[in-house]
This record gives sequence, structure tokens and C-alpha cells, in this order.
Amino acid sequence: MSNPFAIPHEKQLKLTANRRNISIGLPTPAPGCDRRFPLTPEAAGLLVERGFSVKIQQGGAESIHYPDFKYQQQGVDIVRPRRSLPMRHRDIPRAPHQR
Repeated sequence: MSNPFAIPHEKQLKLTANRRNISIGLPTPAPGCDRRFPLTPEAAGLLVERGFSVKIQQGGAESIHYPDFKYQQQGVDIVRPRRSLPMRHRDIPRAPHQR
């Protein structure tokens, strides 16, 4: 039987990284549309550090003048357009003038 007046002692627990199974896929902007790109290599690297899987289509950030290797240095996967995350046509956001 345990003593009800016993003083609890702290015990250090081993912490493990909170790994997420979330992938973020960024396609190349469509020609003639918006030229912005949502992530710089540094911002993508922060997401990778926090456990996200980030994938960018090959040449996706050329519109903001970042080469693919800058993203690869941050742990981002560069994928060919046909190997990108599968998306249905209705999942792709459209610009207001395309609706």
C-alpha cells in the first residue's frame, strides 16, 4: 500500500519530436497568371524543421527568382510536374477572372 503522505518526486522524461504526416505541395504558377509564389526557401526550411513534408514542382519558384537548389538545401523535395501531389481539378483554386 502506498503512503498517502509521500512527497512526489519529479522524473525527467525523454521528449520526442512531434512528427507530422502532413505534406505541402506547391505547383508551378500557371503561365499568364499570378507570378507570386507562396514560400521562400527560408520559410520552406522552417516548415521542414517542424516536421512537414514540402514538395515544389520543378522550376516552381522561378517567378520569384529562386532556383530549385535553394529549396533542396532547405530539405524540400523538388518533383516533376507529373509526380506532384495528386489534385482533382476542383481542388485547384482559380483566379477571380477565371471563374
